Amino acid sequence: MIIKSIYLFIFVACFTNIQAQFIFGTEAGLLRNELIGFGKPANPQPRTSILAGFFTDYYISEQTSVFTEYRYERRGFIFDDTIPYLNESKIHVEEYNDCISVPVHLKFRAGDDIYNSFLLFGAEFSVPFWTHQVLNVTIQDLAVDGERYTSFKHNRFDYGLTTGFGLQLNSFYTKFGIYYGLGNFYQGRNIMEIRNAYGYITVGAAFNYDPPQLYRKSSPIKNLKYRLKKAFR
Repeated sequence: MIIKSIYLFIFVACFTNIQAQFIFGTEAGLLRNELIGFGKPANPQPRTSILAGFFTDYYISEQTSVFTEYRYERRGFIFDDTIPYLNESKIHVEEYNDCISVPVHLKFRAGDDIYNSFLLFGAEFSVPFWTHQVLNVTIQDLAVDGERYTSFKHNRFDYGLTTGFGLQLNSFYTKFGIYYGLGNFYQGRNIMEIRNAYGYITVGAAFNYDPPQLYRKSSPIKNLKYRLKKAFR
């Protein structure tokens, strides 16, 4: 319900202001994936991987917009655990999961159209389309077929909440963010709820960014005064 409400609110905000400005661009960065959730493995080891994609920035007021991303994400981790109710068993899992993700944020900015900082609050929906998995199982120190005792097949989609902070210099962006997963991404793992959480940093640039002439003052002093006035009015 939380995710649906956020997406509905953003959809209504987008299409109730016919004078909004539409900006688009590309971005890339690094992602550090963690495992969270009740009953998660005791010693998960995160991995650093990559993300890249496109974004759109749809302004619904001077300082508010809907910031949507269309990203490829690689999420990776390692963990060791035991098979429930089976004594002297050990599971070793290594994974990389490639996902197509769509984070949708409400964006609030402070500053002007040349320099500004911004906050992002929203939700993310993702679909894993490829997994590289290493699954090793031993019982009483003997290697066995892991698929016989446990299944780490993925659910068809993942979803969660996301927030971030960023800076903009003309058409260039940099931002830091976190994602908190709400869905168990393994099928049939009722005893062992495992969810994704990650932090990331990206840099990007808008293709069609064109700030109004009124932001381009005749001298650096006038420009600075104008920016301070706009930032704190």
